[in-house]
Amino acid sequence: MRRIVISGYYGFGNGGDEAMLAALVDGLRRLHPQTHLTVLSADPQATREEYGVHSVGRLSPTGIRAALKGADLLISGGGNLLQDVSGPFNIPYYLGLVEVARWHGAATMLLGQGIGPVEGRLGRWLIRRLADRVDAITVRDEESAGFLERLGVRRPRIAVAADTVFSLDMPAPAEPVAPDHPRPAVALSLRQRGLPPEARPLVVDALNRFTQMTGVHLLLVPMQPQEDLPLARWLAERLTPGTATLRPVDHWRQAAETFRGCEAVIAMRLHALIFAALLGRAPLGLSYDPKVDLFLAQVGLQPVAASDCLPEARVLARRLAAAYDDRQALAARVADALPVLRAKAAVNFEMVDWVLAGARKASGEADADIYNNVTASDAFRRQGRNG
Repeated sequence: MRRIVISGYYGFGNGGDEAMLAALVDGLRRLHPQTHLTVLSADPQATREEYGVHSVGRLSPTGIRAALKGADLLISGGGNLLQDVSGPFNIPYYLGLVEVARWHGAATMLLGQGIGPVEGRLGRWLIRRLADRVDAITVRDEESAGFLERLGVRRPRIAVAADTVFSLDMPAPAEPVAPDHPRPAVALSLRQRGLPPEARPLVVDALNRFTQMTGVHLLLVPMQPQEDLPLARWLAERLTPGTATLRPVDHWRQAAETFRGCEAVIAMRLHALIFAALLGRAPLGLSYDPKVDLFLAQVGLQPVAASDCLPEARVLARRLAAAYDDRQALAARVADALPVLRAKAAVNFEMVDWVLAGARKASGEADADIYNNVTASDAFRRQGRNG
């Protein structure tokens, strides 16, 4: 039985990250049904119950060591893990896990990641030094691959894939389901970080103008409740009465079901935009990070505006209204791009299979030419597994 350990930003109740984990677990089980999966999680019990996997605390040295000691492969991902704008410890933590896994003789892989931004010299040095030691890397956009190359990461096999969420099965109905109010619904998923406090009154003004121009009803969906719910409540209290409803969600599937009933999705959150795309709804992006721009470019769209340099309220309202009026054409453009993104998402799992084949090669179970001597050449593994 193969043993795989998965690390990422899991167990915090964040919709996008949990959807990535769901896609990863489903994909690995389709690939190797008998594989034993262990997830490093902030809430191991919830992760065990949700996904039917073994789970240990992401900050438990004993649990992590026990999981990695017998592992064939550590998968780090997916998501935007190797960046330092949300905190200085992301890069040392995730690449530190890679080093511990290597020390125990496991193959290692960065999967479905968007790399950067990395502003600090320490973070860049760690990526250049430690990411160059992993056995394989898949990234979700060309820019991440280019960033790794510029940093000097050249030894691993690197493939441009797509976010693992594109491998999820989310069939979309031909038309939005009837909402629980008389007006057409538009979902709104904003992010507290990335929307400066001084810009929030402008956003309220723009949204009030937008609902007046279009006659839509806003559903405020906090994708990451811990961070987004306070902002959603603040907005709900200030938007024109009767034009918006707070729609808290406890699970990413609840967010998806809410988006399914909407005509369009206005969002800063990357995975809110990806859900919209998968559900056949127009994703109207407010960019706060390059990853949002990169996704929109992948589906042939541009952001309505950037959150750090918003136009005045009447201009923003007109842009939102124009995008909403054009929602069917935008959704059709996205639908045309989805087959390519789904195929790229499958590359993540093809690479996992390739790495596992190399792990078998290292133990004498695979043909000599299957892995190009990547895992077998690792300095730690030359000393013998777990040696």
